[in-house]
Amino acid sequence: TITISVNYDATINEGDTVEVYCIDNGGMENMNAAYNKDENTLTWTTKHLSTFAAVVLNEETEAIWSVDGETPTSDSGTLAEAIAAFTDGTTGTITLQKDVVADNSSINDATQSVYKIPNGVTLDGNNKTIKASEKWKGDSGRTTNHILSVESNGGTDTAQTTIKNLTIIGTKTSKSGIHAYNGANVKLDNVTIQNCGSVGVQINGAKVEATGLNISGSGWGSINVDKGTNVTTAAALKFNSGKLEDDVQIYSEDDSNSIITATGLTKVNGGDGALDEKTYYTDDVTKLGEAVNTSTNTVYEDLDTALSEANSGNTVQVVKDATANGPNTSVKEGVTLVVNPGVTLSGTLTNNGTIENNGTISATITGKTESVTSTVTFKVSPANATVAVKDASGKNVTGTNNVYQLPNGNYTYTVSANGYFSESGTITVSGKVQTISVALSKVPPANPNYRIDIPAAEGGTVTADPAAAKAGATVTLTATPDEGYAVGTITVTDRFGDAVKVTENADGTYTFTMPNGQVTVKATFVETEEPAPAEPFPDVDENDWFYDEVVYVYENGLMNGVENNQFAPNTATNRAMLATILYRLAGEPAVSGDLPFTDVAAGTWYTDAVLWAAQNGIVNGLGENTFAPMNTLTREQLVTMLYRYAEAAGYDVSAAADLSGYPDADKVQTYAQKAMSWAVAEGIVEGMDGNLNPAGSATRAQIATILMRFCEGVAK
Repeated sequence: TITISVNYDATINEGDTVEVYCIDNGGMENMNAAYNKDENTLTWTTKHLSTFAAVVLNEETEAIWSVDGETPTSDSGTLAEAIAAFTDGTTGTITLQKDVVADNSSINDATQSVYKIPNGVTLDGNNKTIKASEKWKGDSGRTTNHILSVESNGGTDTAQTTIKNLTIIGTKTSKSGIHAYNGANVKLDNVTIQNCGSVGVQINGAKVEATGLNISGSGWGSINVDKGTNVTTAAALKFNSGKLEDDVQIYSEDDSNSIITATGLTKVNGGDGALDEKTYYTDDVTKLGEAVNTSTNTVYEDLDTALSEANSGNTVQVVKDATANGPNTSVKEGVTLVVNPGVTLSGTLTNNGTIENNGTISATITGKTESVTSTVTFKVSPANATVAVKDASGKNVTGTNNVYQLPNGNYTYTVSANGYFSESGTITVSGKVQTISVALSKVPPANPNYRIDIPAAEGGTVTADPAAAKAGATVTLTATPDEGYAVGTITVTDRFGDAVKVTENADGTYTFTMPNGQVTVKATFVETEEPAPAEPFPDVDENDWFYDEVVYVYENGLMNGVENNQFAPNTATNRAMLATILYRLAGEPAVSGDLPFTDVAAGTWYTDAVLWAAQNGIVNGLGENTFAPMNTLTREQLVTMLYRYAEAAGYDVSAAADLSGYPDADKVQTYAQKAMSWAVAEGIVEGMDGNLNPAGSATRAQIATILMRFCEGVAK
C-alpha cells in the first residue's frame, strides 16, 4: 500500500468538500482522501500509482466527471458543463451528485434533447433522478424534446455509451426519456423511466442493450424500435430483463429494418386500429386487444375486425371479454372461434363455422347453432374410470381425455370402473364451461372382512385376533394393562351402537362373535396399589452389571435420571454432564464471575457447574474460548477431569501405572497421559478388550461405575 500526501493550495469555501479520484481510462474511483485545512494537504492511500485528480464539491454540484484524453482531466459542475467537457473522440465518466431538473425552455427544435450524452461516455446516475421541469415547454396534444439522447454519425463501430443507475421522469408533453439515434451504441443498466409523453426509450437506427430496464406511465408505449428517417443503419434492441408496465411494451413500425430480442416477451403482429401495421413484443396479448388470430399471429383491438379478416382454416381466440357489435359480424365457413377460459362473449353474431366455448357465451347466435360448443370436463375417481356421454337422441358423443365439446342441449353420462358402482347423471349445456366431478364407490366383496376399531385407552392396550373378521367368526381380545394398572371393563358395540356379547375366558382373554358389520372395542383400565419397585429406574435391572453403581450415584445425589424417570445407562455422556456431576460431588459451592466460554449461555442447567470447573482448573475448554458442552465426553477427557478434581480437592494423586502394556497407549494425548496413568493405577478405569480406548465415549453406566470407584477408592 502506498500513501500519497500532496499540497493543495486551492481555495476551499465554507461548506465545500474536496475529493480525490483515480481517473485512469476515464474512470472515477474515489480515493477517500483526507483534507488537512491547516496544512493545506490531501492524503490518501493506493495500491498502485495512477493519474489522480482533486475535485471540489458544493451543494450546487450536479455532476463530477473525468475525461480520458491525451491529458486526462476531472472537474465538477452542472450536468450540462460535464457534457460540454467531452470533445469528439474523448471518453470518460460522468457521475451525478444530486437530482437534476431538465429544462427545455431554451430549445427551439422540438426534436432535440435537453442532454445529449457523448459517444463512449458512461453516465452513472448514482441512483439520482433527472426530472422534466414542471414548466416544460410543450404544445397541447404534441410532445416536444427528449430528455436524454445518444447520437452518432451512422457508423457501425461507434464506441458504446453506458447509462446506468438512473431514474428519468418525464411529463405528458415530453418525448422519450432516452433517444438512441443514427448508429449510437447504448447500454442501459438499472435504469427506470416514468411518465414520458411518447415512449420511455426510442431507438431509431441505433443499437441498445438493456438490463434491469423499468418503464411505466408512457403515453405511447415503453419502447419503440424503428430505423427512423434520414438514418442509414438498422435499429436493434436486446432486452435482457426489467419490468415494462405499459400495455404496449415494445413495438416497431418498421420490423423489416429492426432486430429485436426480448427475453420473456412474445412477438405478435398488429391487425387493426392503433395496432395496424405494427409489430409488438408482449408478455400478455390481452394488454393489446380482445382477439388473436393464432393462425396468422395477429392481435386485434376489435373482435369484429378479427373475424372479418379471418380466412378459412384460421382460428380466432377471444382473449378477454368482448362484444360482437357489427351488423354483419359472423364466423366464416372454415373459421374456428375459440372463447378462452374466464372470458365472456356477448352481443350478436352469425355462425357459419365453428365456435368452441371455454368460457361463457351470452351472445345471441344464429346460423349453425349446432356448431357452437362449450367445454365440459369430467374429473373422475378412480383415474382409470371411463366416461360415456349421450345426447338427447341417445347417440354417443366422443371426447378426448374426458373433455367434451358439446353443443347446447341436454345430455346423459355414465361413469364406470371395474370393482366400483357406476354413477349416472344429466347435464344441460347452455353456453357455459362446466366441470363434472364424479367419485365412484367401491363394490364390497361378497363375504367381506369387517373392521374392528380399538380406540386407545389410558392404562393399557387391547389387540384383536384376527384384526378383521367375517360375520360369524370368533374374535379373541387380549387386554394388556400397563404397570400399575389392571383391566377394568371390555365392551364391544356394532355399527349401530348396540352391545355385542363378550365372554371372559379363564386365560384372561375375551371373545365375541363378529356381527354383520364393523365393531368398536372399548376398554378401561384401573390403577392398582402395587409396592414401589426396589430399583430407582425402570431401565436398570438388579441383574445388570452396573446395578449397584447406579444405585450408589443416585443415592449419593451424583446422578439423576433423564426423561420419563429413565436412567439411560447406555447413553453417551457429554462434557456438561460430567462438569455437573463433579460440581455436585464438591457440594455445589456458590460461584460468581464471568464465563470464560462463548458457547455456555447464562441460566442453563450446567452454567454454574462449568464456571466452577473453569475457575478451579478442572476444565480448560477446546480452544477459541469454547467449551463444547454438548460434545460427547471421551474416556481420556473423563480421567483428566477426575484427576484435576482430585488434585484441586487435595487428594493424593501420586499413583502412576505403566501404560506400555496397552496396545493403544500411544493414542493417549499428551495432556491426558498423567491422568490416565493415575486412573489405571487407582483402578478407576480398566481396559476395554485389552485397550485403553482413550478416544472412546463413556456411557452413563460407565460414568456411574467410575464415580463409585473414585469415591470409595480416592475420595474416601
